[in-house]
Amino acid sequence: MLFNQAHPFTCEVTAEERQQWITAIDAIDAMGAEVIIPGHQKPGMQFDRSSLDFTKEYLIATEVELALTDDVASFYYAMAERFPEADLLHLSNEMNANVFNGGRDWHWREE
Repeated sequence: MLFNQAHPFTCEVTAEERQQWITAIDAIDAMGAEVIIPGHQKPGMQFDRSSLDFTKEYLIATEVELALTDDVASFYYAMAERFPEADLLHLSNEMNANVFNGGRDWHWREE
């Protein structure tokens, strides 16, 4: 659910599910936890609220860039520029760009 300085696979969920993801992040934030352990993170990141901020910012940026871009390279570059320190650039970001704007078939859900 949470990432910290690692590009998440946002292409695996719909726009509505990405909004639900943000709502869940806000609910976790409201709990006031001092230690938060993300599912994926760049080595050395703190187990603090920074994973909440990063993941929410990434989800919002995904929607913005989807509205502004219509090809693989533009989306990939825009997200790389927004999150230059994040790991998984050539894995998650590449997959997102190709699924969103390149027509890559990605049906990971069981029917």
